[in-house]
Amino acid sequence: MPLIREKSGGNPAFIEEVLHALLERKLLAQQQDAWQWTGDPEVAFPETIQDLARARIDQLDEPVKRTVQTAAVIGRTFSLRLLTSLCEESVQPHLEMLKQLGLIYESNIFPELAYRFKHAVMQDVAYQGLLGPRRQEHHGAIGQAIETLYVDRLEEQVAILAYHYAHSTLYGKALTYTRLAGDRATRLHAPAEAANYYAQALTIARALPPSPEAQRAQIDAAIQLTSVDVSGQDLGRDQDNLEQALILAETLQDKPREAQVYYWLGRIQYARGNPPGAIRHARQSLTIADGLDQAALSAPPVNLMGRVYWQLSDYTKASQMMVRSTEQMHQLGNTIEAATAAGFAGRIFGLMGEFEQALTYAERGLRLAQNTQSPFAQAAAYHYRGIVQAQRGAWSQAIADYRAARAVAQQAGDLFRVYTVNFWEGRTHTVSGHAAQGRVLLEEGLAFATRIGTKFDLPHGKANLAACLLALGDVEAVPALCQEAIDLASETGDHFFKALAYRTLAEAGFALDATDRQRVEEAIREAIRLQRSIGTKPEQAHSYVCYARFLQGWGDTEQAREFLEQAMGLFGQMGMAWEPGQGASAK
Repeated sequence: MPLIREKSGGNPAFIEEVLHALLERKLLAQQQDAWQWTGDPEVAFPETIQDLARARIDQLDEPVKRTVQTAAVIGRTFSLRLLTSLCEESVQPHLEMLKQLGLIYESNIFPELAYRFKHAVMQDVAYQGLLGPRRQEHHGAIGQAIETLYVDRLEEQVAILAYHYAHSTLYGKALTYTRLAGDRATRLHAPAEAANYYAQALTIARALPPSPEAQRAQIDAAIQLTSVDVSGQDLGRDQDNLEQALILAETLQDKPREAQVYYWLGRIQYARGNPPGAIRHARQSLTIADGLDQAALSAPPVNLMGRVYWQLSDYTKASQMMVRSTEQMHQLGNTIEAATAAGFAGRIFGLMGEFEQALTYAERGLRLAQNTQSPFAQAAAYHYRGIVQAQRGAWSQAIADYRAARAVAQQAGDLFRVYTVNFWEGRTHTVSGHAAQGRVLLEEGLAFATRIGTKFDLPHGKANLAACLLALGDVEAVPALCQEAIDLASETGDHFFKALAYRTLAEAGFALDATDRQRVEEAIREAIRLQRSIGTKPEQAHSYVCYARFLQGWGDTEQAREFLEQAMGLFGQMGMAWEPGQGASAK
């Protein structure tokens, strides 16, 4: 009918409600296969579907209206058992009436009878029909009823309980269940959902009347919120929250929580590419933990210190710490952290050319990660094994691992992992003769670093892009990019990436002006000096080959042979093929 089309604007839900309203008011009748208008053509009509829904609910008898409003507070879907427990009178006749009117329908019978509002608009209008204080009372009563009715299944109900108590005046219950909902989301590997719950818990805790209990709740919520930030895009928020938490922990003289806050502050500095700040906080955390003689508190800073020593290019200490962390986490039953620690240890051994140990730890990390079903641990494990494979020269295997790491990380929303993998895979594409593919990944990684404001791995990205541009023939752009990488690496103490940048700088200098021997030699010798000092034998051997090529070009055949022999000796010790493109001979 033109009137219905005009009033509804073509909205199917509105059309349905219009028909219901007209039939109820006996203004429309169905005769055989057609609708017949029976009322005044100038009938007043609601302008919106909300107005129409409100009018229909207002026409209900008061007991039926109370029932539909209570049901609306429960949610779009509500069980008969829960609704009955909240109402003093029998609700079954009221529900039958609401079904006849087309406001609700039975949604399921098993495991218990439940109903659902036909339209979300109808539920919302019924909900808004209650005054704020009355809605709060209902939410609190619903939470208490759920605790009683589903006492044997509360784990499944924590998110619903968090919602209802958060909308009630029972703030203590709201805090408890909001954190439990965050814990459950964490166990289910849903970090974004967990972060929402923990952020809500922190807001609730801060709104509570001041007390030691409320302050401890603030500290815990701040730590939990930081722990699920896998995107790296909320580092500033997390640091602010933790700095406030540290003040509270110190005021309470709560040493265990103080140790945890220092650890997470260190993690933030690590993610931001600030090794001195990270190691300082990690040491503060470990000092407190050791004083308390609590293994569960000392294990995380040991793990962090291993990672930071890697950033600082002290690979001996880094590998020792990560091996220790692997065993600590295993003893504590923390399989996820044991997996990432083992993988990280493998990564470090791989950079040093100790491939037997590297593969042992990398495979152990991947095996443990797969057993946990944690996508974050799995992405890390594939990433770390990829680094080992790339250092061996097993480029196709490395790229396969990097791609697996990225796929898992992207699905899990672990954007920071994707960022770091891009740099390593981009480099592997470049050295294996596919620089154009590498460039895409490297530029994506650098754009992400700019977006979140981190220096973590940034010298690597700059050095890799410089090598990629050199391979693509864009030699003029290389020296400036290498210098950026060198400057960044100098800030963070990262000799590994600094050495890579110096080697590429030497290659660019040789390509631009091979006669400027002094400048080229200074750069390649500095690369070799750094690689010797930190013990990265695979890259050191590649630098020897690079230097031999320069010397051959300058006609210094004897010295070129010496460096080439040194390179071949190192490759032989590590079980590697030395010629580009041959890949690894080690298995």
